[in-house]
Amino acid sequence: MKRCPHFLFFALASIVTMLSPRAVSAQDLREHALPFSAWLDLRPTTTDAAPQAVPGWIESMEFTGPEDLGVDPRADDGPRSIHRIRLHAPPGAEALLIRLYFEDLPGSGPIVTAWDELGRRRWSSRRLGDGLALSNAKSISVPASGLDYVEIEVPGDGSLLRSAYLNWLGREQVLSPIDDNSRRAVAEPFRPAAPPSPSAQTGDLYLHGVVRASLTDETHWLNRPQGGFMAFDCPLEKSPLVALVTFEVLGLDAEVIPELIVNGRSLGSVSVALPDLADPGYRGELKDNNPSMGFRYSGWLRAQKLIPTLLLGTGGNRIELRLPATAGPAAVRSVEIQLKYAWDKFDYETAPTR
Repeated sequence: MKRCPHFLFFALASIVTMLSPRAVSAQDLREHALPFSAWLDLRPTTTDAAPQAVPGWIESMEFTGPEDLGVDPRADDGPRSIHRIRLHAPPGAEALLIRLYFEDLPGSGPIVTAWDELGRRRWSSRRLGDGLALSNAKSISVPASGLDYVEIEVPGDGSLLRSAYLNWLGREQVLSPIDDNSRRAVAEPFRPAAPPSPSAQTGDLYLHGVVRASLTDETHWLNRPQGGFMAFDCPLEKSPLVALVTFEVLGLDAEVIPELIVNGRSLGSVSVALPDLADPGYRGELKDNNPSMGFRYSGWLRAQKLIPTLLLGTGGNRIELRLPATAGPAAVRSVEIQLKYAWDKFDYETAPTR
């Protein structure tokens, strides 16, 4: 199998000991065992690369490049590459979660198909991705029943696909509020909250003194010539007690966070719910003349910022999102605002002055 090693461990215990005189000893540093998960390096490599370690439920991995596949007679097909992963489901598994990390060029996203032992296709995804020419990540859930192998098809030589995270899924009973329409179908690993999805809301909503309104459902750019920053005009009939702006961002530099500006006043960086650092979506980035390594996250993340009392007034208001010019391009979508007003059950108290 033509693969680079998954990853290498470089004397981690020694590094921890050097960082702190009270650090744990070498025998206390143990790898977190995840027997039903696998992080696979899918980048094309040279013929002399060592195979990567995989768990026992992965029977084999094969890569077929465009020179061996040729071109199908379908008119919309061009050169393509296929990763074939043979596996067997562990007892109790209901489905296989596959999260792919790739360069999301227009019309070049991967397609995942599932097959049984007789070579019959049992399931297929659509072409994944948003086509924004940024590093992205998408998850799909493949039914485990009758599953013998999966194929990941990528246009071209396969270099756009970097890695895959596989995780077997079991079913459990979870109680949810009946009125809540935002339930998660699948709980994804590493993520602190429900995976963001574009808002389908078409009008303003009111609940418990709060007005929720969509500012845009379209995708906009930050730090590109055609979209250096985002600005929204927000006319209000009444000034709210407090407001909350929420949006989703793709291609974010983990150390350079978007800034929110309201009526010409900067409120500082927004708050971003970052996944665990073990998430394969964090990709290192070395820049010229900079000895330190930055990290950019592949995938959509949810961001929020609270707008304090009196910053939004009656009449016209302007809300802007900006990134420093050094941050590189990022995409923003599903921007909404919540406006909180006093209502008949509004709860508050008078706090003593300190």
